[in-house]
Amino acid sequence: LAKITDVTEKKQKEEKINKLLSETLVYNQKLEVNNEELNKLNTELDGFVYRVSHDLRAPIASTMGLVGLAKSENDINRVREYLDLQSQSLKKLDAFIQDILDYSRNNRQELQLESINLFELINEQIAQYQFDIQKNQIEITNSIDPQLIINSDARRLSVIFSNLISNAIRYSNNYIDDSYVKIVAEKIQDYLLISVADNGIGIPDEYKEEIFKMFFRVSDSGKNGSGLGLYIVKETTAKLKGTVEVISIAGKGSTFLIRLPNNPV
Repeated sequence: LAKITDVTEKKQKEEKINKLLSETLVYNQKLEVNNEELNKLNTELDGFVYRVSHDLRAPIASTMGLVGLAKSENDINRVREYLDLQSQSLKKLDAFIQDILDYSRNNRQELQLESINLFELINEQIAQYQFDIQKNQIEITNSIDPQLIINSDARRLSVIFSNLISNAIRYSNNYIDDSYVKIVAEKIQDYLLISVADNGIGIPDEYKEEIFKMFFRVSDSGKNGSGLGLYIVKETTAKLKGTVEVISIAGKGSTFLIRLPNNPV
C-alpha cells in the first residue's frame, strides 16, 4: 500500500511539474511575442518621429517663405499665386496631421462594432473628394448593394476607404481621358470581399511588397501624400481582423482587395 501511495504521489508531482513547465512555456512564448511587438513599436516610433518632424516642418517652412515673398510683392496677381501655394502647403499639412491622428487612434481605441450600410459609408467618403474628383476628371462608381449591411467599426472603415479613394485619385493617370475608380463588394459566408479598382499609373512589381510600409511612396507624383495612407489601411484592416492585398500592373492600374469579417454585434 505504501508503494502504491508513493507511486501515486510521484505521479501527481510529475503532473504538477509538467503542468508548471507547460504554463511556463506558454508564458515565455507570450513574453517573446510581446517583446517582438514592443521592438516593432520602438522601431516604428523612431522612424515615425524622424519622418513626422521632417514632414511637418517642410510645409510650415514653405508657408513662412511664401508669406515673406507676399509681403514684399506689389503685384496683386503674384500675391494671389503665393496665396494659392500657401493653401496647398497648408492642405498638405492638414492631411498629414489627419493621418497621424488616424494612426494613433487605430492603435489606442478598442473596436466599436455596429450595423453599417456600406454603400452609404463609402458615398460619404467619396463626397469628401468631390473637388479633386472633378479636377482630375475621374469617374467614381460605387456599385455596392445599397441594402448591404456589415457589422464592423464605422470609424475604421471610413479611414480605410478614405485612404484608398484618395490614393486612387492621387495616382490617377493624367494622360488618359477615361480615368475611373470602381468599388464593388461581395458577401461570402461570414465575410465581405471589397474591391477598389482604378486605371491609374499602377505599381511596379518591385514595389508591391513595399507599399504597405510606413512612409513609403511609390512615385514622386504622390509627393503631396504623407506616405502613411496604405500603411494605415493595412494596420486598420488588421485591427478589424481582415486582410488587404493589391493586384497591379504598372501603367494600367491597381485593384485593392479588402477582406473583412462580418462580426456579430
